[in-house]
Amino acid sequence: MYCMKPLSGTTHRSSPTNADFDCRGEPMCSPCLVCMSRSFGDPIWESTQIDLPSRILRLKGYDYAQSGAYFVTVCIQNQVCLLGEVVDGRIHPNDAGLMIDDWWTKLPDKFPKIEIDASVVMPNHFHGIVMLSENWAAKTTSLPDIMKWFKTMTTNHYIRAVKQQDWESFDGQFWQRSYHDHIIRNEPDLNRIREYIENNPARWEADVNYSQRLK
Repeated sequence: MYCMKPLSGTTHRSSPTNADFDCRGEPMCSPCLVCMSRSFGDPIWESTQIDLPSRILRLKGYDYAQSGAYFVTVCIQNQVCLLGEVVDGRIHPNDAGLMIDDWWTKLPDKFPKIEIDASVVMPNHFHGIVMLSENWAAKTTSLPDIMKWFKTMTTNHYIRAVKQQDWESFDGQFWQRSYHDHIIRNEPDLNRIREYIENNPARWEADVNYSQRLK
């Protein structure tokens, strides 16, 4: 089992703080934060930056190695659609998208005390729920470690496929270096996020990642 604990002393914010950045590292003062707030009943969104010691954007003071449920989002660099397409409100992942999903399902093999829940591959990003069980004892391993492994494995796989299977190449890096993480506080919060993930393909044209790729 996993434990969803409410955060004490947290309040909803109307202006960006160090925890209010989107996957481009920009303040989530409009469309990202607005869309997410509308979708989840105005939750607090936290974002983590990997390998950028000068900009640690995780929720200050929160132990990401403790048990809990987390909603994570990772975005393709520059919002390029490398993972498939949405047709008539349904996602059609290509080989790269299927690869992403396959590595996600391998997470419990690599980290035995975690569970994965709802997830969806979108054309240029990925959403998933990961749960660290109450028996989670590997305090040296945290959510950032899990996400770093996932992003490393998928990046390496994609690079091999570019060379060996003629997959579309990417400029610079595969994933954007930051990722969204939302601490799931309770069962209603979990159910809202599951619903959001399920309906994400149908909402693709309203997604900020869809509009950003057109710029």
